[in-house]
Amino acid sequence: KNCSNGSLSKTRVINVKTFKQSWYPRQQQLRLHHVLRASLVLLFTGVFFMYLRIIKTISFHLPKENDFIAAQEPLVIKHLRSNGTVNSLVPQHHEDSVKLEAPMLQDLSHNTGIALQSNKLPIISAMNNDRNNKNNSKLKFVFHIGPIKTGSTTLQRAYIKDKAVLQKDGYLYGPPRLNLANQCLDHKPNRCDESDKWRTVFLPYLQSHSEENLFLSDEIFGTMADWDGNWNLLQNTIGKTWDLSFIVTYRRFFEWFTSFYFQAHKYGMPASRITTDWPIAANRTERYSNRIPTISAYFDLLKKEKNELTSVYVQRWGDTFGKLHPMEVIKSKFEKHYPVKVFNFHQDPNNFVGSFYCNVFPGPQSHACTHRNATGTSKSDHRARSGSHNYDMLSIAALDANLINPRVLQRAAVAEAARRHQEEVLNLTDKDFPLTCMSSEQLNTLLEVSLQFEQRILPEWYKTPRGEEEHREQFKSYVLEQRFCSINATEAIKDENWRNF
Repeated sequence: KNCSNGSLSKTRVINVKTFKQSWYPRQQQLRLHHVLRASLVLLFTGVFFMYLRIIKTISFHLPKENDFIAAQEPLVIKHLRSNGTVNSLVPQHHEDSVKLEAPMLQDLSHNTGIALQSNKLPIISAMNNDRNNKNNSKLKFVFHIGPIKTGSTTLQRAYIKDKAVLQKDGYLYGPPRLNLANQCLDHKPNRCDESDKWRTVFLPYLQSHSEENLFLSDEIFGTMADWDGNWNLLQNTIGKTWDLSFIVTYRRFFEWFTSFYFQAHKYGMPASRITTDWPIAANRTERYSNRIPTISAYFDLLKKEKNELTSVYVQRWGDTFGKLHPMEVIKSKFEKHYPVKVFNFHQDPNNFVGSFYCNVFPGPQSHACTHRNATGTSKSDHRARSGSHNYDMLSIAALDANLINPRVLQRAAVAEAARRHQEEVLNLTDKDFPLTCMSSEQLNTLLEVSLQFEQRILPEWYKTPRGEEEHREQFKSYVLEQRFCSINATEAIKDENWRNF
């Protein structure tokens, strides 16, 4: 085939014997040519590197002006330590360097027999233990992991505002609410290779800031599955570069429970499977009937459920309701592998963010702590107080009483219309309905469990007036504010004004 022009269309018939006689010798010549050329290249390369090695060896053995001093440096340090001079200037576990002055040089010359000159003596340094020295120790990675309903949103809003201040402390605040646990770490095995946030947000964030101390907040991360594959993944992606530690927040259990009750029953939350669709009457007795229970009924439900398939508490924290605080579950899981620090939600209620900074980034030089101690925690940092499910429950009662047409009206729209009528037209609150509250027995159980948790988690704090005494007082205020109550929708819908509405 004639392929010289890249075409395979032109062909010619050749004599095989003649072809072999003319082609084979030519190929042998080409092979010999290539071998000779490669040999010459290798020869010159070898000679060049040998030349560099000789130059380096000669340079290394040339006498230097400070060789004698450097050789005697251990003797100098030994003498300084023997008379206590170096201990006052260079602690054995400190990084600071010391330059020897003239009086010290004279003393050294007399006692060691070494002729020393101040302008010829190199600086003597103790062992470097600086945690910020990137050559000798890892960078820091502080990870705030909740649990949920412990002020995480308030803190995350503050982190964004204080990003520049945190950088002064040497920490770069990363992307909030990555939800990595639900994205990929809640399964065995994990699904991180399939997670967009893991691949396109988290890993690029680590790669682009591999030489900085990092600070991250993700309140769902604490629900990560306790599986060796997940811990190995954390070690390979974070632990090899950073010194990883975790922060968990303690909040009194009775406060946490009321907040969690509201959170779990928002529209679209998988915890209770509440949607914006109207519930089906035939499913009314089922566990997940798309109806929001009263807080009293939900308390009994969490206590009773011990099945991972039905209990959100068991699903998220691997334990039955009331046995362990969610924070305890997360702490015990993570501290087997990494340091975990507990932050007390109640330490400074007037400056929640400042209290967090001063505990996480302690020390007189903490810019974040100083900044928030001066500015406090503003109202804009706080998330608005949790709303109320009473209006949705009233809407469902209206549906059961055939007072609305579900094909025409949407569930969320009816609940919002009821809220506006109650609060804006009637100038009343979500508590100005017939209510059904937790029983005395339920309240006593909740208080006792809450006190036991605090005594176990923060024993020294519990002994102070801010501990048990304040705990009981705050619980009483919750009772008086009817925080443990829900609407009695069946009674409320009997009101003629609401039926007309």
